[in-house]
Amino acid sequence: MAYERNADAQVEFQIRNAIEYLITGGISIASGLPVLGQDAVGADAHVLVVTAPARACHTVHVAVGDFGAIVSLNAGTDDHFVIPANTERLFPGLSITSGVEIKAKNLIPGSNYSNLAISVW
Repeated sequence: MAYERNADAQVEFQIRNAIEYLITGGISIASGLPVLGQDAVGADAHVLVVTAPARACHTVHVAVGDFGAIVSLNAGTDDHFVIPANTERLFPGLSITSGVEIKAKNLIPGSNYSNLAISVW
């Protein structure tokens, strides 16, 4: 009987994986620890803060000190998020390209942000 229970557990596991595949469209759900990037002093042009890991990622957390920052999730091609000074923001439910460079620049040209931290997972 114990063998049958293990077989049932295996079938249940396969069904759960099939349901996850159908729900996510084949994109695996992100797992693993967040990858952290930091930049102490801002710049008027986009600078690399962190590179997304080589896995599916769906969440970004951004915290910034003085003057605020603009964050790009596609290596500076587009400006995705505006983060005001002395705040932090969580952005769940995203589709972040594996290995993409996440860059940032000053919210106000000439006013360098401070203590920018970006985590992606």
